[in-house]
This record gives sequence, structure tokens and C-alpha cells, in this order.
Amino acid sequence: MSDYKFVNIPSLENWVILAPKRSKRPDIHEKKKKLCPFCVGNEKKDPDVYRIGGEGLDQNWSVRVVKNKYPFAPIHEVIIHSPQHIEHLTDLPLSQIQLVIEAFVNRFNAHIKEGTVIIFGNSGHDAGESIGHTHSQLAVVPRDVPVVVPRLEEILDYTGEHFMVKDFKLICPPYSQWPDEVWIIPTARGKIFSEITFEEIESLSYVLKHLLRILAARHGHEFPYNFYIYPYRDWYLRIMPRAKIAGGFEMATGIFVNTQDPRDTMKFIKQHFFEEDEEKIKINKAEYRKGV
Repeated sequence: MSDYKFVNIPSLENWVILAPKRSKRPDIHEKKKKLCPFCVGNEKKDPDVYRIGGEGLDQNWSVRVVKNKYPFAPIHEVIIHSPQHIEHLTDLPLSQIQLVIEAFVNRFNAHIKEGTVIIFGNSGHDAGESIGHTHSQLAVVPRDVPVVVPRLEEILDYTGEHFMVKDFKLICPPYSQWPDEVWIIPTARGKIFSEITFEEIESLSYVLKHLLRILAARHGHEFPYNFYIYPYRDWYLRIMPRAKIAGGFEMATGIFVNTQDPRDTMKFIKQHFFEEDEEKIKINKAEYRKGV
């Protein structure tokens, strides 16, 4: 069998990817950071396909992109956020997060003609992360495989429950599937991600860092979460904290049970987004159940 295989579920429009090689992925976290393949010194072992900073195979890079050794798609890349062994995106300086998003844009543009480009992140072991060095991934799904993800609804009024920061609007949709789920939406609607401007990259970096910081204070610094960037026109970035465990009903029906009112999340964001004292944020710990 090849590294991966796309298999259609006959009675549904959904697909499954069989990728048994991924079971061999290393599980490297802080206690084994000396073995980390994403740290400086691995440039010759894993040549990059794109980098910001330095040249050739030198160690003077700021962001590096390499091919995923355990792919589940025709094009599957790892975007290494920093040469330093830093575990969390929110711990990076703002200027470094801007470089990460610049890399997102470059790789999205590089592959946009190859299929549906999915940029996503798994932060924390419980969110699917296997290496505790801040990174994200890009996978290109063949065009004949439909990618079914929620889109922004034109008819839905988001104005009542939102929070404006710079060039972006933060919303917690009424149909949020996960407690403390947040969508970051550009005010310039209707574009694809590759059309983001430099000013929007600066604003998105600021919003992302501050939002993750207050969520980390609320859930604990090691809190697991996933994110992805909507791959089609009218893009957004969706953050899904993974403190909740999906139950049998959700697996059986595809209907998620959200044990927190999204309006409570928005209230928390409005109250604490600009708060500098993390102890004040920690007072508002999430109170939802971690199971259904």
C-alpha cells in the first residue's frame, strides 16, 4: 500500500484517508527536545522547500517549510514556526507570528492550482500534535475529493455578537461545535486567503497572539486546540479548543453537543482581550463539562 489512500464512503459524501505509515510518527515532547527534528541543525537531514531567512542549507532561518515524512495527501508540508524550541505559538514574538503567516500565504499560493489547500494546526498532544515544537501543516486535497467545512453565511447576522479588532471581527457562531470556539473574520469579506494584504497579516498576527493568550490563561498554558484556514472564497480562521471529548452520540449522528453557550465565550473575549494581568483572566475559568 502507498503512504496514503483516499477512500469514499459509498453511502455518504464523506471520505476517509488510509495512512498507516503515520502510526510511525515520532512522539517527541519537552522531555525529548534534544531529539527534536524541527530544531536548528537538521537542515541537511530535511532540506526545506521554502524558508524565510538565511540561504541554502544554513542555520540562519526564521521560518522553514519541509515535506512531511508521513504524508496523507499528494502534497503535505510542515511549517516550522521558529528555529528555537518553543512549544506554543502564543509564546512567539509578534514579529515572528507575522513571518509564520507570511509563510502560510506563500505556500497557499504555491499550491493553489494543485487542489484544495488546507492550512491547519494541532497544538497539544490531545489535539493530535506529535512533536512539541510549534509548527503547523499544509495538505492539498485532490479536487475530486469534496472538502466539507462550514462557510460564512450571508444571511446570518453576526453583528450582534462580535468583537472588532483592527481589520478583523471575532465571532462565536451560534452553531459552534466546540466550547470556546472562535472564528477570526477579515472585515474585507469575499476574498480568498492568498489575497490577504500585508496590513491584514500584521493585524491577524496581533489578533491571533492575543486571542490564544487569553484562551491559554482560561484553560491552562498547555491547553490543546486545533485551527484551520477556510480554503475557499470568503476565508476565515477557526480556532477550536479541544478540552471537550466527543461522545458516542456525536460519532453516531455527526451532531455535536456544545456544553457551553457561545455567547459566554464572546462575553469572555470582550472582557479580557486587552487584559494584561493573566491572574484576572484565570478567574474566569471555563465551567463546561469535558464530556457530553
